[in-house]
Amino acid sequence: MVQSDVMSDGQIPKKFAIPTHRPATLGPNIKLPQDQMLAAFRDVLAGNRPKPLRDNDGKTIKATVTIESNGTAKIKVDSAIFAFTYAGLLSSDPKQRLEYLEIYLREHTLAGIHANALRAKVAQAAFSDEDFLSVVETLLTAQESFVQTVKGAVAARELTNSALLPNDERHWENLVAPSGDSRTLEAFLNAECEAERARLLAADPIRAFRAVSLSFCAPALLPIDKFKALPKLSLLEILRIAASLPDHFAQVGAFEICASAFEQDAEFEAAGLKLLDRLLEMETLRIRCLSYAGAFVMTSARLAQHSALSQKPAFWRRVTTSAHSSLILRACGFGNADDLYEWAMEHFGKAFLFSVLLEMDRESRWKADWLTGRHLVADAFGRVEAAINKIPEETRPKAWLERLAKGREWITENGVELFAVLPAIGESAPRKMPSDDELYVFRPAYDRLVAEPNATNLLRAAAGFYTVGVTEKALQACHLIVGRLRKDGTRWDDDDTQYVLQVLAFVAIQTKNAGLAESVTDFCVEKVRELPVDGSTLDIVCRLVECAGANSDRDQAMEELARRLESLAFLAPPQALNDLHDSLRHLQLLDSRLSSSLGKAVAAARLGRKAA
Repeated sequence: MVQSDVMSDGQIPKKFAIPTHRPATLGPNIKLPQDQMLAAFRDVLAGNRPKPLRDNDGKTIKATVTIESNGTAKIKVDSAIFAFTYAGLLSSDPKQRLEYLEIYLREHTLAGIHANALRAKVAQAAFSDEDFLSVVETLLTAQESFVQTVKGAVAARELTNSALLPNDERHWENLVAPSGDSRTLEAFLNAECEAERARLLAADPIRAFRAVSLSFCAPALLPIDKFKALPKLSLLEILRIAASLPDHFAQVGAFEICASAFEQDAEFEAAGLKLLDRLLEMETLRIRCLSYAGAFVMTSARLAQHSALSQKPAFWRRVTTSAHSSLILRACGFGNADDLYEWAMEHFGKAFLFSVLLEMDRESRWKADWLTGRHLVADAFGRVEAAINKIPEETRPKAWLERLAKGREWITENGVELFAVLPAIGESAPRKMPSDDELYVFRPAYDRLVAEPNATNLLRAAAGFYTVGVTEKALQACHLIVGRLRKDGTRWDDDDTQYVLQVLAFVAIQTKNAGLAESVTDFCVEKVRELPVDGSTLDIVCRLVECAGANSDRDQAMEELARRLESLAFLAPPQALNDLHDSLRHLQLLDSRLSSSLGKAVAAARLGRKAA
């Protein structure tokens, strides 16, 4: 029987799937000093007979120690064989250590900076046990190690949050690329991301696809030309592999590559059909998307609260969150999607929601509300349809169009046609105000809003705001609408008031119009007294946090937000204070400036809660 055993060292966390503990263990009954075991591995690698292994009681263990050609050490005790990966790194010869390391690096996707650091370390003349353990620690931050660890935990029914959401920064840097000097997603794609992708593609294009496809959450993140430049057989193999992956973004991206390649070579039709058959099984796609959404909620909250990663650019965290969410699907599959999503929202929902809203000053076009199964299905369908529409109409494969038509039936039945054109997760950066000529099919709605500024026409224009942006004339109409809401004494629970406020807040963020944002927040604070007995302050808090992003002076914005939240704590009815107190505590964890400035608001909510 071959078993994989685990050791750990007090200096290194238990997360590793290799021996790092004193004492080492061989199954449930044998314990021995770690350094003794590693010394035995060193002896075998040097061609020497190892000293007999002794357990912690000094009793000799009847064991045979061997090293496989891939550097894996095996200890045979009776009929049991215990395997220890990476033991080849204990060789006394730096050249041999490097050779083993290259074998391991071909199986572990690490960012270039981390891979090179390992090469430098194993090339040193002196290489201690601690050096060995530190190298293994880095190897275990690779994507492949994460999948293996999580699969093992799932099989043993021992999966924990810490296993799903690693604390080690290197894990997150290995997903897409480390964050460098880039301050926009576009710059990041052209610099840090481009460097990592080029390195991976040069080494092994097929394996590179598995790693790179984790970040295919938006068309702009897809290096179509690089994959099209590969030999035809390699690209066909990549598309074959993509059809079996559980994460839907990898398959969407693969189809976009395939559709582009088809324009030059009709032999890609069969590969595209296989992808569509897998991808456009719409109810299964909904389940896959919902599983991804649940993973995204957890991951986004984790990165927003991480002491170091929370300081990275918002676009980097957004793309890295998406990549990790797809990796979770590769490790866990997509069973029990509805339960997972519900559980994730219950435990991480507020942290996720507030983290997205706090980033709206930098990543304003994508809304947290759009992280649902239905939205993500429509997004995937929209990308597939756009890829097919780029092919000249007369040459579009009939079978592809048939699959597309069937998928469209689901889209229509579920009323999510608009969702197919909304900005994707990786398309959240702000853009310039559109001209009237750039409004396309949405122009009539804008014209009605400008001619008659009222709530009804505002909601009709909202789809255009989300898709193409806000015009100057539409912005002026929004000022008139919020003024009328206050003048008419509109109540919080009247008709579509809350949705109207969501749209107005979105407009304020897109246009960076502090005046409109202030009007919206003032209205919301005034209406907190009108909350019903079972009412929640969450929507009001969300509008306040969102509107803070309209102020380009971030420190000032956070000061003003803290003051408004403090007012909310004093004005809210007692029955709403439990929920408000919980929201305030979440916000303190997400922004260091709010950590101290919300002290009075938290105290007021706590006192009011006790009084109730």
